[in-house]
Formats: sequence, C-alpha cells, structure tokens
Amino acid sequence: LKDILLSMVNMDADKRPTVQQLLDSQIFQAISSQEKRIRDTEQEKREEQEKIRLLQQKNREAEKMKREAQEQARISQQERIKAEQERIKAQEQVEQERIKNEQERIKNEEKLEQERIKNEEKLEQERIKNEELARQLQQLKKEAEEHNIEEKALKKGLISPELLKIVEEKLKIPLEGTEKEKKEILDVQERKLQTLLTIIGQYQTFSNKKQVIKSRVMDQIINILRKRNLNDIPSSISSIFVDLSNSFTEDIVPHLASKNPLPGLIRLLKHPNTQIVVDAIKTIYNILTNGYYSTDSTSPHPSFYMMEQCNGLDIIMTLFNANINKESKDLAAISLSHLYCAQEIKDKSHKEIIAHLKTLINDPDEQIKESAKNGLQDLAGNSINKADIEADGFAIPK
Repeated sequence: LKDILLSMVNMDADKRPTVQQLLDSQIFQAISSQEKRIRDTEQEKREEQEKIRLLQQKNREAEKMKREAQEQARISQQERIKAEQERIKAQEQVEQERIKNEQERIKNEEKLEQERIKNEEKLEQERIKNEELARQLQQLKKEAEEHNIEEKALKKGLISPELLKIVEEKLKIPLEGTEKEKKEILDVQERKLQTLLTIIGQYQTFSNKKQVIKSRVMDQIINILRKRNLNDIPSSISSIFVDLSNSFTEDIVPHLASKNPLPGLIRLLKHPNTQIVVDAIKTIYNILTNGYYSTDSTSPHPSFYMMEQCNGLDIIMTLFNANINKESKDLAAISLSHLYCAQEIKDKSHKEIIAHLKTLINDPDEQIKESAKNGLQDLAGNSINKADIEADGFAIPK
C-alpha cells in the first residue's frame, strides 16, 4: 500500500500508475473484493432487514387483520347478541302479547261463562218459579177436588174410596223438616182425620166403620201409633178408635182387632194428653170386651200373651193406679180382668183390681156394672183367682 501511495505521488507523470492500473493492482483488487464483500454483506443485511421489515410489516398487517378480524368478530358478536336480544325481546313481546290475548280470551270466556251461568240460573229460577206455580195450581186444583170429595162425603154421610185415598196419602207424608213444616203436615193430617171422625161420629153406620177399618188408612194410623213420637199423635186418632170400637155390631170390633192395634194403643196410655189416654183405654176396653163374647171364661184371652210381651199388663195397671179419673180406672180394671181370663194373677200388685171390680158390682152405670160382673167371672175361670174373689164371702152375681 505504501509503494502504491509513493508511486501515485511520483513526480514523473509517466511513472505514476493509471487509474486502471491502480484498480487492477492486487491491493485494490483485495480492497475491491473486501468492499464487494462488505457491500454484499450490507446488501444481504439490507435484504435481511428488508425481509424482516417486510415480515414485520406483514406481521403488523396480519396483526392488524387479526385485530380487524377480532374487531369484526366483536362487532359481529355484538350484532349477534343485539340481534339475539332483539329476537328475545321480540319473542317476549310476542309472548306478552300472546299472554295478554290469552288472558283477554280467558277473561272474555269467563265473562261469557258467568253470563251463561247467570242466564242458566235465571232460566232455572224461572223454571223453578213456573214449576212452583204449576205445582201450586195443581195443588189448588187437587185441594179443590179433595174439598169437593170431602163435602160430598160429609153431605151424604158416606165414606167413599176416594176420601179414604185422600186421607191415606196425607197420612203417608213423613213427619220431617223444620218445626214449621212438621206443624203444617200435622195440621193437614188432623183436618183429614177430623173429616173421617165427623162422618163416623155423626152417622155411626156399619159400612162407614168397616170401610175405614179395612182400608189402608187404618194401616197408616196403626203405623203412626207404633212409631211416631207421642207428642205428635193427634187426638183425632184416639177419637177415631173410640168411635170405631164403640159398636154393637159384632163384626166391627173383630175386624178392628184383626189389625192388631193393641200395641199402639198401649203406647197411647203414656201420652201426656189425658183425653187421649182415656180414649186409648176406652178402645182397649171395647176390643177386649168384644173378645169376652167370643172367649170361654175357662180359656185364656187370645190377646193375653201379646199384651204380656209388650208390657201392656203393667202399663194398664199403672194407669189404674194413676187415678186420672173414675172412668179410666174402671176401664183399666175391667180390661185387666178380661186379659187375666182363666189366668192366675201372679203379680200381687195386680190383684188390687179384684177389690175394685167388686165395688163396681154396685155401680150406678149399668154397662160398667155388667162389665165388672163379666170381668170377675173371667177371673174366676182360674181357681186361685176365684178363691181371692170369694175370700171375704163375696159371691159373683149371676
């Protein structure tokens, strides 16, 4: 390099190397090669940097695209969420509208149903009202027909099958409902029985009595005697029994006795109404007295065992001791004497009737006097009873 530099500064121009010679010299070639390598290295470095730059730019662009894509995705997600929210909101609005419409429909249906029910109730009330009016008219018509039948029967003094059917229907009505309803039923039954009682009492005909006894009316009356509360049994029933049994026609009382009214009549002896009690013992007396005419004084009375089973003997004796009045006491004693026909009076308390019957032998009432005599004769059908009767030298009149 020193030599080249010295040759370049040689004063002799011919000895100085030319540019081409310099360039072709080894050192310059080395320098040139080195520079070339440097340039190549620089070029490669620039190219690498360019690649890096391009790659970085590409990465930046990719990152930008990624960010843009993410932003787009975010926007899309937001739009999707917004769209979903709008869809949900729209659905909610539709559902709310549907619910509102459904509620409105239900409300309208309920309103229509209420109107329908109201109309039906109104129609039903009208129907019931019309039916009640029709029933009342029918009842009035029926009552008018019944009244005509009753008036005709009262006028003629004849108990007809039509009248008996009316009375039977009224007696069949169950004694149920409120106290007011029960009273109305009792009043109706009482009026019908009073019609029968009036005809039987005023005319006292065999046919009327037999009609009543053989009818279902008598079955209903006996059923009332056996089952109904004593306080709800009207006096007309006991009065009817008295009129029916107070008959001199032999067929009447046996017909009445065949209906087996005695258990029911025994119940009446406990009735709080004194007149009904007296009517009951009168009827029992009439039935048992009739039995006397068909029964031998040496044979037990046909009603004895039945009366014993229903405690009738003790109940009649209780009435005897109650001393309600002379009539009830006399009839109770005579009734027991017929029941004890040819039967020993084992209950010592019942033996009191013997002394009472002996006093009746001198009673001013001829019928009572005769009945007492017949009663003593029935009792005397048993030797022990006879001994009790004759203990003080008493002799039963012939």
